[in-house]
Amino acid sequence: MMQPPAGAGAVKAGAQNPDGSAPARADPIAGLILIVAGMLGIGQLLTSWTSVVFSVNLPSDGGLTGWQVFRTAQSGASLSTTSAIAAYSVIGVGIAGGGLMLIGLASFLRRRHSPFGIAGLVLSLLAVAGALFWVVQAQSLTNRSLGQVFAYAGPGWYLFLLAGPFGMLGSVKVLATG
Repeated sequence: MMQPPAGAGAVKAGAQNPDGSAPARADPIAGLILIVAGMLGIGQLLTSWTSVVFSVNLPSDGGLTGWQVFRTAQSGASLSTTSAIAAYSVIGVGIAGGGLMLIGLASFLRRRHSPFGIAGLVLSLLAVAGALFWVVQAQSLTNRSLGQVFAYAGPGWYLFLLAGPFGMLGSVKVLATG
């Protein structure tokens, strides 16, 4: 029966890999930030974006969820490019949220995280781009000024806006860990 080489067990403080690089380690802080970012991205699909139906200025029972906003924008997607981008940015942030959650879970593993950090950064930048599109196009998408959009915004709108920046923070942390 073969014995493992001496010292093959625990990683010693200050130890290095044979190539001189630092040994891979888990990054639970980045993992938690990315899991929160993912929950924000997915949560915006399930929570109310607004308490007012924009087209008729009437209160809505429970508001429109991100998924309903996606379906509404998707139905108008054949009418304009703006509606198509709006629809797919909402669902895109939800999908990016799922990816960020998986990357966050992978951050708890003892391994090099650079590929995960790059993937998380790309997903986060896409989520930020989708949110910025909605902010810039608020007038044409909702027939309201940006101030009015924020005045009537529900928690889903804020989750939509925050998913990307939280994902960027966690991804940069993952990249800094290596």
